[in-house]
Amino acid sequence: MKKRKGLSNRLFRFWLFLLFFFLNISSLPAEIRFQTIEDFESGYVNLLSYSNEDQNPTAWELTSSDTYNNSAWALRLYGNTWKLQMINPVVVDSGAVFQVAAKTSTGAKIQGVGFSDGNNVLFYSFAGTQTLNIEEWVTVYQGALNALEWKRF
Repeated sequence: MKKRKGLSNRLFRFWLFLLFFFLNISSLPAEIRFQTIEDFESGYVNLLSYSNEDQNPTAWELTSSDTYNNSAWALRLYGNTWKLQMINPVVVDSGAVFQVAAKTSTGAKIQGVGFSDGNNVLFYSFAGTQTLNIEEWVTVYQGALNALEWKRF
């Protein structure tokens, strides 16, 4: 993970539908290999604004329409919004894989997800029109997949 550098002067537009965060640790036995970190199935989520970036703090909702794999709820983010969700600590090792299901829109500058331990942050971009600094963002999927379709990253 890289330390987060100043991004406050850039304009970002996020429009994401996020549903599942999975942690896949290949060294664990099969019966506990996948751990769901968040699936929004409770119909409730506590989101905070990401410091110095969230220009539209109310631009989100839990929606029951257009969900991933016919689940009950999906998180919809839109406008220029950056959200932070506190989760219980997760132990990861070199075999850990995080997955997120997302449905991206067209025309947004950056659509992605980030992970942080409180000191370091790792940003992944799945879609968007903005050329990103590869010292701050992992852009392996940006522009590679169709928008308006659910994908697992």
